[in-house]
Amino acid sequence: MGFRIKRDYGRIKKILSTGKISYVEFYKQDGSLRKMLGRTGVKKDVNGEGLKYNPEEKNLMVFRDMQIQQHRMINVGTVKIIKAQGIEYEVLN
Repeated sequence: MGFRIKRDYGRIKKILSTGKISYVEFYKQDGSLRKMLGRTGVKKDVNGEGLKYNPEEKNLMVFRDMQIQQHRMINVGTVKIIKAQGIEYEVLN
């Protein structure tokens, strides 16, 4: 196991915002666990219109799922595990 970190939006965003491929496990709104391999900062399939809300205000991050080739939102408040840049992070409440 790697590091244990406290649940902090800024810290989690910094770990994931390198533009490199990362792995994230988090709980979806319906309570099921989602496991995603992807990255942030991907511009593919973006129509240029932008979101109609600010994800940070809702504790969300935009993440490109590499397996299904679509953008998804990660709820930072429910992140369980992050693997990024060869380091595994367990997110504590």
